This record gives sequence, structure tokens and C-alpha cells, in this order.
Amino acid sequence: MKSNILKDKTILLYFIGKFLIGLRFFVPIWIIFGKQFLDLSGLGLLEAITYLITIFIDTPSGALADQIGRKKVIIIGLSLLGIGHVLTGFSTEIWHYAMFGIIANIGASFVSGADSALIYDHLLEQKSQHLFVKIQSYAAFSFRIGIIIATFLGGMLYNQAVFLPFVLMGIMELLSIICWIFIKEPRIDTEKFTFKGYFQQIKTGVNQVVTSNYLISLTTYYVLIGSITFVCFYFFNYSYALDLGLGVDQQSLLFGVTGITKAIAVFLIGYFYAKFTRKRVFIGFTVAMVVFYLPAAFVGKVLAIIIITVIDTLGAIRIALLDKFINDEISSKNRATTLSFIEMLINIVYLLLVWQGTRLADTNGTNTLYTIFGIISLLIILPLAIYLVRRNPQELSVSH
Repeated sequence: MKSNILKDKTILLYFIGKFLIGLRFFVPIWIIFGKQFLDLSGLGLLEAITYLITIFIDTPSGALADQIGRKKVIIIGLSLLGIGHVLTGFSTEIWHYAMFGIIANIGASFVSGADSALIYDHLLEQKSQHLFVKIQSYAAFSFRIGIIIATFLGGMLYNQAVFLPFVLMGIMELLSIICWIFIKEPRIDTEKFTFKGYFQQIKTGVNQVVTSNYLISLTTYYVLIGSITFVCFYFFNYSYALDLGLGVDQQSLLFGVTGITKAIAVFLIGYFYAKFTRKRVFIGFTVAMVVFYLPAAFVGKVLAIIIITVIDTLGAIRIALLDKFINDEISSKNRATTLSFIEMLINIVYLLLVWQGTRLADTNGTNTLYTIFGIISLLIILPLAIYLVRRNPQELSVSH
């Protein structure tokens, strides 16, 4: 790859597309918007039902991407995502809100796994896969810049008209399709589609995660880390902020500031990407989860805001730090299928956490739930991290 990554058109367009998708104006207001229809427990149940309907699309959509090309599937997904969010803004009944959310989630399932698979194989084609952490970090930085802008504006837009945050976000997602139209697809993606090959692709991609004890453990570690940080990043951090008595404008300010923190973090990861070894990532990430989740039930408002900031940052850097270690062990032919299957596992655990976590948060507070996550991190995830560091990943016989 050229020394200046921005000279690579595919990478540059990837960054621009990430920025547009990052303009998520609903970030500070989506729970408040949803509470027009349901309380927190009801929103949790609706979230669970929505994911239950869309969750099993993850793996088939990944297999479709491996069969017909990642770019086509990404464009389909972004179309559904944008349309779903635009329509969500005009919801007046609970069934509107639920149905349009399902459309958006189906779109997200199509994009999930296919985008990072395309970029990894684009780098692999140029023998530059060692730059994947750097590229993903800078892509996350682009996304974070969008989030910062959108978070500061989200509350203001909501106060102007409740539909504006969702509608403008959907329009930005539709505009990002232009970037993917002009992105070059790696040659390894091309394959003639057949239904027999499609179902075989699903089987092969799913089976890849059980090819060795190391990959089974790595997948388990990734799913636990991914589901906990994901559910806090997209759901419980906002209910935690509400528990602290923060209103729309205060949440816009808080999550705008955390957006700056996340942008700085992912930029530094990209800049110092070579220093993030397996040991430092697996142990360091898990220890950070223990340190900041565990005390949540016992701290005051100021420390709680610091905890939200750090946990939000962990959710933002998780993909940039951990995706490389998954991609390194997956063959190109199965990459989108396997990544989508792992994403499906994360979403299943996410669903369970939302379903049960909202009930706990309603009765005992979100801070108690976070302390439980800290206990899980200490007793389950940390021993897994130590095991992974001690094992040699080269025991795998994966052909890229």
C-alpha cells in the first residue's frame, strides 16, 4: 500500500462513508424518543423482539456477501438502514416504531461483517493486512467525528422537531451509499451464485469458529466483550445518564464530550497501532472493564459520569483493537460469513442482556447492572484473556 493511506481511493471513500454513518443525531435522544411509546422495560422488550426477528439474518447475509460480493450487500443494507431510520422519525404509534426499527436492523445486519471483510481483503490483496488496525482506527476516528457533531446537535434538533434526528440520520446513511458505489471490490470476492453454494458457504463459515480450541476461546472472549460493551454503548449508558438525572441538553453535552474522548482514543490507536500486541490488547482491555464496571454501584454522580465516559470509550475502541485478531484467523473465502456469524452471537447475548438488564435496571438502577458486568469481566473474561495470551494462535491451520 502507498505510504499515504489517503491516496488509496478505496480507503479514502471508506473513511468518508464512516463519517456520514457517524452522523447519528439520535444518540442523545433515542431513549427519550422511545419513551413516547414505552417505559424502559418496554423498550428493552421491544429491542429484544426486534433483534429476535433480525438476528438470524446476520449469518445468511454474510454468506450472501461472500457469494455475490460484499459491496452489493453493503449497498442493500445501507438502503434499508437509511429508509428505516427516516421512517422511524415519523412514528406515531408503537407498531410504527417497531416495524421501522426492524427494517433498519435488517439493513444493519447486511452491512455488519461485510464492510470490515471487504477492507481486510482489500489490504490482504496488497499484502498490507498489517495495516488493518491502523485503517480501522482511522475509520473509527472518522465515525467518531460524525458522532461528536451529531451528538452536540441531536438535542437541539429534537427540540426543534422530534422527527429531525432520525430523519437526518437516515438521509446521511443513504448518502453514504455513494461512497460504496465507487469503492473497489477485491477480486477474491467474485463467485458465481448458486443456492447449493450459498448454503454450503453458511455451513463452512459457521464451522470455521470451531476449527481449534484457540479459535473457540477467541470467539467466546470476543462475543462476551462485544456484547457487554455493545449493550452499554448503545443502550445502558443512556439509561445510566437518565438515572443520574441528566436531561436532553445535558446528555447532548455529556455524550458530545465522550465523543471527543472516543475520537482521541481511536486516533491514538491508529497512530500507535504497532504497539498493540495480543497480550496488551487482551489483558489491558479486560482489566479496564473490571476497573470501571465493578465500582459503579458504589460511586457518586461525578465518578459515575467518568465511568460512563470510559465505558463509552471502550465500546468505541473495541472493534479497532480486537477485529484484527479475529480476521487474522479467518480465511478470505469465508470471512464475511464467519464475521457475520460471530456478530449474530454478539447480538443474541445483547438481546438477553437488554431483556434481563432493563428489568434489573428498572428495579435496582443501571449502576447495579454495571457492577454485575464487572464481576463477569473479573471471573470469566479475564481468565479467558489470560488463556488466549498463553496459547499460540499459530496452532491454527487457516488458509487466507
